[in-house]
Amino acid sequence: MGVYKVRDFSAICGNRQMASMASKFEVTRFDGIGNFGLWQTRVKDLLAQQSISKVLSGIKPEKVDDDKWEEMQAQACATIRLCLSD
Repeated sequence: MGVYKVRDFSAICGNRQMASMASKFEVTRFDGIGNFGLWQTRVKDLLAQQSISKVLSGIKPEKVDDDKWEEMQAQACATIRLCLSD
């Protein structure tokens, strides 16, 4: 079972303040056997720390432009896929 590691949040979301909160965050990759609820919560936390958890609602906020929304969706999908086992 692999682990998706984020070592520097500033590299992911361009936010140095976030990097000061945690320099490392690990999410065990979900393989269909482990505790899905715990994995789901950790992935949601990771998306929140990347400031992209809004995409989970599926509803684009009016103040977010279309290009930014598409970028946020792509980043969220990539993060979730990286947290899944092969």
